[in-house]
Amino acid sequence: MQPHRGYWGNRSVVMSQISELCSKYSTLKISEISRLEEMSGFLPLASDISYGRSTLYIRQKEEQAYLVVAEEFPQTGYSYEAKKQIGRIIPINEEPLVELTFLTGKSQVGKKQWSILESEADIKCFPVFFSGVVQGILLFEWTLLSSTREEISILSEAAYRIFAEAPQIAEPLKERISYQDGVLILNEAGKILWSNEPAGQLYKSFGVSHLPGRWYYEKLLNLKGYPRMRDSLKPFEQESRFDSKVWDIRYFPVLMDKILTQSVVLIRDKTNLLEKEKELKLKEVLIQEMHHRIKNNLQTIAGLLRMQARRSENQEVKEALGEGIRRISSIAVAHELLSAHLDEKVRLGSLVRALVSMNQQIGTFSTSQVDGLDQVAEISLSVEEVNTLSLVLNELLLNAIEHGGNQKVMIGSTLLEGNLKITLENKSSTPIFEWEKSEHLGLKIVKSLVEDSLKGEFNLIEQDGWIRAIVTYDRGEQK
Repeated sequence: MQPHRGYWGNRSVVMSQISELCSKYSTLKISEISRLEEMSGFLPLASDISYGRSTLYIRQKEEQAYLVVAEEFPQTGYSYEAKKQIGRIIPINEEPLVELTFLTGKSQVGKKQWSILESEADIKCFPVFFSGVVQGILLFEWTLLSSTREEISILSEAAYRIFAEAPQIAEPLKERISYQDGVLILNEAGKILWSNEPAGQLYKSFGVSHLPGRWYYEKLLNLKGYPRMRDSLKPFEQESRFDSKVWDIRYFPVLMDKILTQSVVLIRDKTNLLEKEKELKLKEVLIQEMHHRIKNNLQTIAGLLRMQARRSENQEVKEALGEGIRRISSIAVAHELLSAHLDEKVRLGSLVRALVSMNQQIGTFSTSQVDGLDQVAEISLSVEEVNTLSLVLNELLLNAIEHGGNQKVMIGSTLLEGNLKITLENKSSTPIFEWEKSEHLGLKIVKSLVEDSLKGEFNLIEQDGWIRAIVTYDRGEQK
């Protein structure tokens, strides 16, 4: 990987980029690189809290230049989307404030301009220390200030301190915030210094009209987790319920020399989300019950037909009723699987094994007559695929066993570039032209379902006494 005076990078592999860039082009030790990776995990959140674009620089070891190893754009506010910079070499003279911060070890405030055609951006640089020595620079920039510079200073300072501390915590605590989330900045004593507009809107429904100047212990603020954060000096997350609202509140201490100087409180209203989850869960339960009842009703119908078949003395009637029972039972299998797999989709292998098991239970054929059950692709099926394939595969299994004598049926499947191919084959005692001449109803059902429901193809091929039934269709059509 070569740095350059242009741009490269993919944000999905930022961590590996940092490690590779630092290892090759800096004097950082392995432990320092590892620490920088930990800190960079907080860069997206720091960018959101600061309301500004954030860029992380390290000094290049072989020339008078800086190398950009990470960057983020805020989700909480507007930032000019300049070209991605990760991997870019920047000569020292192009970043005087970065260099001044590096030399003095103190934060610097100023402006920069990316090109003649672009407006100036307000920037603030912070030193990144390892073992008391400046090894990197964190730069925040704002191309459109919606807050005063004093407020931006408070936000960037808090974001920088959280980034610099970068404790090892669970990933949910690092989750980014959006423009709808409330943000509070409190001083060391727990008094609110700053709040964003969404925070004001969240508290407005409780009669709190002005947040700055209020204290964490005021009942209406509901910041019950603040004392825990203050005492432990560690960030944590807590769900808070009051009245009809449910909030997810994250507390972050802002430390300097392990002393609490400020704190950041992030508030997300989960009320609507939880209501939607509750509604979704109820719908899932109702769908599950629906599949269960359909299965029971189909089994009842199959049972009635079975009674009718036993009472009939006409062999043709018995056979016709038997075919109907097996088809109804195959649909019941589909609904039984759908009822049991609401949280995850039914897999093709599970469907085939369930159909074979069902036929064994009703005495049609046994599992010993089918080979390849464990080799069927374990791909997830949609509801439509389950319903259609339960009938199609059951018909093909019955036909293959009926015409194959004592020969086993081999079943297999392949999935290539979205095209699913399912094959059933065995030795047949009946030539293929006899099948077609008899206008077998089962094959008509299969052909109709495959072509109309799956938008695929069904083919019967005979070779050296083997009959092969092939179902192929594009799974993209089923999405």
